[in-house]
Amino acid sequence: MAGEGTPLLLSGLSPDITTGKTAERALPVANRRKDALLATLAHALRSPLAPIRRAAEVLRMLAHKDPTRQNAVGIIDPQVSQMVRHVDNLLDVHRISRGDMLLRAERVDVASAVRAAVETSRPLIEAGEHHVLMSLPHAPITITGDAARLAQALSNLLDHAAHDTPTGGQIALTVVRDGARVRIAVTGNGGGLLADRCDDVFALSSRVQHDGQGALGIGLALVRGIVQLHGGEVRALGNGEGQGCSFEMWLPVTEPLPSPDMAPSVTANGVPAAAVGAKAQGLRILIVDDNVDFAESEATMLELTQHIVCVVHDARAALDVVPVFAPDVALLDIGLPGMDGYELAARLRADPANADLVLIAQTGWGQPADRERALALGFRAHLTKPVDWATLERVLVRA
Repeated sequence: MAGEGTPLLLSGLSPDITTGKTAERALPVANRRKDALLATLAHALRSPLAPIRRAAEVLRMLAHKDPTRQNAVGIIDPQVSQMVRHVDNLLDVHRISRGDMLLRAERVDVASAVRAAVETSRPLIEAGEHHVLMSLPHAPITITGDAARLAQALSNLLDHAAHDTPTGGQIALTVVRDGARVRIAVTGNGGGLLADRCDDVFALSSRVQHDGQGALGIGLALVRGIVQLHGGEVRALGNGEGQGCSFEMWLPVTEPLPSPDMAPSVTANGVPAAAVGAKAQGLRILIVDDNVDFAESEATMLELTQHIVCVVHDARAALDVVPVFAPDVALLDIGLPGMDGYELAARLRADPANADLVLIAQTGWGQPADRERALALGFRAHLTKPVDWATLERVLVRA
């Protein structure tokens, strides 16, 4: 250092942060690629499941006097439902981890959400010959939340109980109000959980044992995410191996629902209660789908329920046949070759002659953005493949 205090040499460290900054800039790109991969994977898995489900439903309609066929359908249907649930759960867990899951908040009757969950899990419950014991309060209990998501979380708990409970066992589902909260408990009498594992089962990476076989805990991870989004908590209670286990959902209670004369009765999926159980018959239905197996099996199923059906496999053929066939309803796939379902819908809507034509999307693309785009283009409904027959029929009733 010079005499006047001017430094001649500085000593210090200058770390190289180039690698870290490069990785930081690459992270958004990697996330977008991961999102695209998951969406593509879901579409690829749903597409082959759609014709399998339709073929199974056709067999069910034709096999009412054939026990062998009934048994085969009884095996196929719950397995397809489980595959679909696994795909949907994986995508939903990913949305929660990114903070992208949006809730449609409304006042929800807890008992209605419970019944919807039981219906969703019924194929798995019946396959295991389980007895479900439900205990619901006489007075209605209302919470604020997304009815479909709450039913999804509850059905995942029921699925876990069904897997864990031996054939012919019992599953108890109880709903009790406790002050400002409601407790919903699902209890099976299966293998049970060890006390030191109760906190781990909700982790996405966990493996839950069912009859000695490990299964990824995607469904339980989703339960925790949905419950937390509703301001609640979920707990696993283990009584020890072989002693069964319980899962409890605790959710904040809100004011009661309006009286029946002030609000229409709806199901957990928002379908008017009057439409549930109703039958749609005699519609002229156009199916536009490049999956030949799916289209033909769906046409057979619709014809068995007294509809008049026309099938084409690309958009241009659909534009040619609509003026001649004059359909009431068009079931459109989105991922069509050449002109996709969105463009086909726009062209159909541009013709005043099709003003009364009801457009319904049936597609393997089930992201929220896909649904929003379809509804914005004038589709009456957006159904994600493989669509179960009950859901399709409810939509046709409303059509």
